[in-house]
Amino acid sequence: MKPLSAARGTRVAELAESYKKFGARFKAIEIKDITSDQFPEALEGVDAVIHAAAPLPGKEDTESMINSAVEGTLNVVRQAEKAGVKRIVVTSSIVTVINPAGTFTDKDWHPTSKEAALETTGIATYRAAKTLAEKELWAFADAHPHVDITTLNPPFLYGPLAETHIHTLPAGRYDALSTDIQIYRLLTPDGAFPRSAGHAD
Repeated sequence: MKPLSAARGTRVAELAESYKKFGARFKAIEIKDITSDQFPEALEGVDAVIHAAAPLPGKEDTESMINSAVEGTLNVVRQAEKAGVKRIVVTSSIVTVINPAGTFTDKDWHPTSKEAALETTGIATYRAAKTLAEKELWAFADAHPHVDITTLNPPFLYGPLAETHIHTLPAGRYDALSTDIQIYRLLTPDGAFPRSAGHAD
């Protein structure tokens, strides 16, 4: 099975550089708009799809961020299903489960709606967008029981980066450290403790 990675912009070249030691066994392709681009040829012969893309706070305006999360997820799984992919894993977030009751089960959701989400900003938009996207994903799963769909709902992840990632961190792109940046912030004079300290080590 040949790993295939999809990204956009400079990220394609970064991925190709990161995994070049795998030679012909790894391929990176560009998808400019994940909400609408068609990429059936990239899914030919694919056994499983891992969808790990979502806009982070501050990257897009509120409406675009919600649309990218929801329609981007649906576009990927729809095309994967049409191509005959039987296994799909989607990276969601612990924020989709956080609720006033403080419970964490598969029945718990962050309380939001599309209308309420459009009134949010920053991390609140991210939380709402991820929740709406995951709800739409499970509706798709219910309608397509022949596809094995799994979501992962991680909190902050701390620890060593993958070896291939360490050597290609873009200069000045501290967001490429992912949530490890929360640790590095503590090393600066004005570094703040993470607002949500939940983590997986």
